[in-house]
Amino acid sequence: MSVSKFWAALGACGVAATMLVGSANAAPVSVDGTLGAEWAGATVKSVLYNPSALLGNFGTPTNENATTAYDIYTRGDNDYFYVGITTTGNTYTGGLDFANLYFSTTLTGSNIGFEVVNQNAFVPGIPGSIAYTPGSADIHYSVTPGGPSTPGVLEFAAPWEVFTSNSLGLSPAPAVPTTAVQLRLSQSFGYSVAGGASYGSDRLGQVAVVPEPATIGLAAVGVMGALAATRKRRAS
Repeated sequence: MSVSKFWAALGACGVAATMLVGSANAAPVSVDGTLGAEWAGATVKSVLYNPSALLGNFGTPTNENATTAYDIYTRGDNDYFYVGITTTGNTYTGGLDFANLYFSTTLTGSNIGFEVVNQNAFVPGIPGSIAYTPGSADIHYSVTPGGPSTPGVLEFAAPWEVFTSNSLGLSPAPAVPTTAVQLRLSQSFGYSVAGGASYGSDRLGQVAVVPEPATIGLAAVGVMGALAATRKRRAS
């Protein structure tokens, strides 16, 4: 490899690492209680309305809610895992504008939970929680109350560090994700729990993990070493 190509490759790695470092504290994209154009292309899962749907059914989640039908959107960027939820139809009478969301870093069971409006993070099945306020721990949410003629909307954004490095200090610390983070359960706009196998292998939506800047930096170092070794062999 020529010297010019070596430095070009090294520069590309450096630029990638710098871009991620620079975006690490970027504000979440439009968490304003409105599902706008930023949600184009997001994964969308639907919860159906059934006034006889089970309540508090965490052990046996379904695709139904006793209060209202709603849609769940999931997406991500370099900094955050986003969830957007909006009521659909005209059965929602209001007063239950909340969401309890359960995530998995292993894709096999919920190990991080958020009472979004109550501002608590917790490990499912373990007593205790960690309180946060909007913006603290870089967690953000916004709610637009709904009713029969106006959809209720909730947007939520959690930084990747919550899932990849346990930035909240949850105990026990959830496993570090290897490929993706998954939204497993939703108890939103009512007390029925949506989720389960009927939604498929990605459950309520999953987003590929974005490597942390330190990981990118190590990758760049690895490329530097490999290129240097190649250059040395060709020179010998």
